[in-house]
Amino acid sequence: MLPAPKPNNFIKLFGFFIALKMINPQTAYLMIGGFLLPK
Repeated sequence: MLPAPKPNNFIKLFGFFIALKMINPQTAYLMIGGFLLPK
């Protein structure tokens, strides 16, 4: 399991996800699923 990200890195990732979600929701959900689901 990966170590917990630093708060500012998490905020950057979350902001990137929100921006991507505005542009292309389907891709954003696939990406966040790839981050959260085990490989």
